[in-house]
Amino acid sequence: MSTLTIEELTKKYKIKKNPTTLEDAGELMKYELLRSSGLKVDDEYQRLISAIAIQDYGKLNRDLLATTLVSRRPESLGDWSGDFIFDGQHKGIMHFVSGIETNDNSTWLPCQVKLWPEGISLEEIRHGEAKLFIKHNSERKNPTKVDIYRSGVLFGDPEALEIETILKNLNLVIDGFGSTEDDAITLKVPNPFFRCVLSDLETDAMKNQDTTLWMQKALKQYEKTYFRGQNPDTFIHGQVLRTFLLVTMFAELGLTNGRQKKFKEFLDFEFLKSYNSSALVKNHGGFAGPRYILHDRIIDTYNTIETNTIGKGAMTIGKETFKEAINVNKIFQHPDKDTVNAND
Repeated sequence: MSTLTIEELTKKYKIKKNPTTLEDAGELMKYELLRSSGLKVDDEYQRLISAIAIQDYGKLNRDLLATTLVSRRPESLGDWSGDFIFDGQHKGIMHFVSGIETNDNSTWLPCQVKLWPEGISLEEIRHGEAKLFIKHNSERKNPTKVDIYRSGVLFGDPEALEIETILKNLNLVIDGFGSTEDDAITLKVPNPFFRCVLSDLETDAMKNQDTTLWMQKALKQYEKTYFRGQNPDTFIHGQVLRTFLLVTMFAELGLTNGRQKKFKEFLDFEFLKSYNSSALVKNHGGFAGPRYILHDRIIDTYNTIETNTIGKGAMTIGKETFKEAINVNKIFQHPDKDTVNAND
C-alpha cells in the first residue's frame, strides 16, 4: 500500500477544486496555550455546561484533548472583555479540575482563539460566536438536539426559543437547558417532548387552543399519577408527558359529566397500581405511541376496573363514547383505524 499526499489523493478520487479567496475564507484562528483557570464563560454560555457529561467523561486524557474555542473580546467591552470560551467549556473544566496546570505553559489548555476588533458590540460578538459554534459542531460531529437548541437560543433561532420558553413555563430542565429555577424538574428522554411541541401542539385541532395551558394540565396530571406512592417518580419522561397531553385532552374534551369524573379519579388514584411510568411507554416510544397507550393500556385498564368494581351500569368507555370523542378530535381515534380508513 502506497502513501499519498493530499494533492495526490484529490487526483485519485477526482475531488473537484473548490476555490475561494483569503478574504472570503476569513481570518485564521490563532493557536495558543492558555490557563484554563483564567478563562471566562459568558452567562449566556453557562447553559451549555453539563455536570453529568463531565462526570461521564472520566479523567482527563490529553491525547483526546482537542482545542477549545476561545473568543478574545476587545478591551472596549469593559467587563465583557477578555478570553471567553464559546465551545469547549467541558474541556476547560476537566483540564482545571485535573490539577495538571502549573506555571509551565506546556501544561496549559490548547486553544484556538478568535480575535475581535475594537469597537464591535457585544451583541455582534455573541451572534458571531453562536454562528461559529453551530458551524464547528455541525461539521465536525453530530451534536444532540439539546446541544443544537442550546446554541440556537444564543443565535435567536425561533424553534430553539420556543422549546426553551415551554420548558421554562413548565419549570422543566434538560441537563441545564430550560428552567433556571432551583425547584426545576429534570426532563429525561427529551426527543418525544420536542416532538410534542413541534408536532402535537401544531395540529389543526390545537390552533384555537391555549397550548401552554394544555401542557401545564398534562404535567399536573403526570405528577398526580406518578409523583406519589412508595416509589414516586423524580423526573419527567418525554414520552410519558406526551401521552399525558393526549390523555388530559381526551378526559376534558372527549368525556363529559360522571364518566369524565370517574376517569379522572382513576388516573389520580388507580392507574399507578397497573402501570408505572416506565411500563406505560414500554414498546411504545414511536410517534403514534401515545394513542396506542391511551386505548390499549389506559382505557382498557379503566374499563376493566370499572366493570369489576361496579358491574352492571358501570361508566365504561365504549363505542358510542369513542364516536363522540372522535367527532371532537380525530386524534382520539385508535391508530390502527387510521390504516383501515386509508384502505377503505
